[in-house]
Order: sequence, then C-alpha cells, then structure tokens
Amino acid sequence: MTEKSRQSNADRRRERDKCRLKLSQHINERLGIIVKPSEVRLNPRFHDAYVWRPFPGHEKLYAPIFGKNLSDHSIGTYRLLAEQVGGTFEATHRETTLGDAEGTTLLLSNVQPSFSVEIERLTTENRGLSEQICQLSSALATELEQRKVAEEDNKLLYDKLRLAENQLQQYSHAASCAQEMFSKTFAEMENSLSILAEIRQETDMEIIKGLPV
Repeated sequence: MTEKSRQSNADRRRERDKCRLKLSQHINERLGIIVKPSEVRLNPRFHDAYVWRPFPGHEKLYAPIFGKNLSDHSIGTYRLLAEQVGGTFEATHRETTLGDAEGTTLLLSNVQPSFSVEIERLTTENRGLSEQICQLSSALATELEQRKVAEEDNKLLYDKLRLAENQLQQYSHAASCAQEMFSKTFAEMENSLSILAEIRQETDMEIIKGLPV
C-alpha cells in the first residue's frame, strides 16, 4: 500500500469516527438512548430502538445512504451526515409489533421519550425566549428614557426661546420709549434755544437803544 493510500484510509477512518460520534450524540440527545459510536448503524437492526427519518423533501437524498452500512460510504457522505443530523434528518423511535396473549397483533411504539431531555429542551427554549423578552424590554425602556430626555430637552429649549423673545420685546419697547423721550427732550431743547435766542435778541436791541448817539 502506498503512502497516499494509507493517508486516504486514515482520513476516511477519521471522518467515519467523527460521523459515528455525532450520530451517537444525536440519538442520546434526541431519544435519550445511549448507543456507542462504534455501534451506530444507518440501517438499524430490528431490535435496535431507533431508526433514521429524513425530513420531508429529503427522502430521495437519504434513501440510498440509509440503505448501506456506514462503513461503506465515502468521506463526503460522512461529512454530510455529521453536518446535517438534526437538520435534514433525525433519529426516531422504532415502532414494533408484538403478539398478545390472544394471538392478535398489538402495535407498540418504542417511543418512550426521555422526559428529562424534552423538559431540558423546553426549558432551554423558554430560557431563550425569556432572555429575548428581557432584552426587548430593556431596549424599550432605554428608548422610552431617551425619548423622555429628548422631550425634556426640547421643552427646556422652547422655554429658553420664549424667554429670549420676551426679553427682546422688552428691550425693543424700552428702546422705543427711550427714543421717544429723546425726541421729546430734543424738541423741548430746540424750543428753549429758540426762546433764548429771541430773548437775547430783544435784550441786544434794548442795549443798542440805550446807547448815546
């Protein structure tokens, strides 16, 4: 055997072992049945408590795969099975028939679901949903708080704007009053100066008249 062939066989054996381990773990987690990786079968025997079931739409893909022994497949098939177990196919309990005391046929199901596994799955899902609800509630509370702060900031800004407008109106009114007062004072000063000029003129005339010729 060449070095390349030995390497190829080693790679194939490694991928097969990984595949067996994944399938064994899936059977345990899904059904609560312990099957050693070395004893996992794609075409289980009659007394095995599990069978493989493709999901709808994947029957044609897995029919030839489950019809052969695991050791007869290629590296690509091992990788496919390891990646897709639980995704496009799953392990399920085998249904068996047993003769009862009267000779009739009684259909029994080996479906004895591991309640602990099911409860654990439901608990995990519930925990995940609870975490999502908490995250959404926290995000909503944060958004509401931010919106409240923004509204308060807008109100404060509006109040400042109104105050500035009122102050501007007051300053404008004060300036208008000051201008009016200034104009009035200026007019009175002009009138006083005019009267003063007239008085001075009359006084000058009187002085001139009193001078000797």
